[in-house]
Amino acid sequence: MAEVWFIRHGQSIANAGEVTTDTGSAPLTQKGRQQADARAATLPEDLDLIIHTPYIRTEQTAEPARRRFPDVPCEVWPLQEFSTFSKTHYNGTTRTQREPLAEAFWARRDPDYAETPGDETFRQFVERIRDSLEKLQERPEKKIAVFAHGRVMQTLHFMLEKPDATVDEVLEAMATRRPTIQNCDVMRLTADEQGVRYHPEPAPPFRGRFHVQGVGFIPCEDNKVAADYPPKKGLQLGWMRAATQTGQAGDAANKEPPKKANTPKPPAP
Repeated sequence: MAEVWFIRHGQSIANAGEVTTDTGSAPLTQKGRQQADARAATLPEDLDLIIHTPYIRTEQTAEPARRRFPDVPCEVWPLQEFSTFSKTHYNGTTRTQREPLAEAFWARRDPDYAETPGDETFRQFVERIRDSLEKLQERPEKKIAVFAHGRVMQTLHFMLEKPDATVDEVLEAMATRRPTIQNCDVMRLTADEQGVRYHPEPAPPFRGRFHVQGVGFIPCEDNKVAADYPPKKGLQLGWMRAATQTGQAGDAANKEPPKKANTPKPPAP
């Protein structure tokens, strides 16, 4: 059985709000390189395979690990990020400028949509991830680090959460409750001939959204309440219920307001 660490790349210039030229060439910032150094120091001592995607930000994130483990083989796998719109929109724009295009894609809920001919569809993206999962099951290595992307890890999470989910169901989950994955966060999996599984850590006290900390996804205590950050309208009530269950902030919100003291009326003249 292999233990697999899926690691999101460090902060890129796109994450930092800078202008990009295309989806694959955005390098790491200085902060991103520091994140990569810190993550490499936490990898298992007996690591025996490093994988990154064709995009430069994952290659650079893997560099400290490759320096730490110079004899460990490194491979490039097609686990590059999925683009919700034509890649031409990356030229000369910032992440903020592109956000309306991404939101329009998720609102469409069409797994076969491609803005321009030749663009990858969400259905093709899911198949690409499935192909990589099958490859992981066949690998003889026991400790594997995969430097990948946030949307890849989000989609992978939903695919493993419900292995029999249809592409439409995975797309719906991605459109409505994507977990937040910070730069260099980790998702810990195991893989063997029986399949691939992810291993969440025990849930901490109430958190308002999905978290990824150290190794594994850490969900909020009420697993039915999971969303992007900042929270979407309509989910705050569910979060309050989760908080109430753990005896935290929600308790105060559920208390009745104090009643006014009855003040006796002065006697009539």
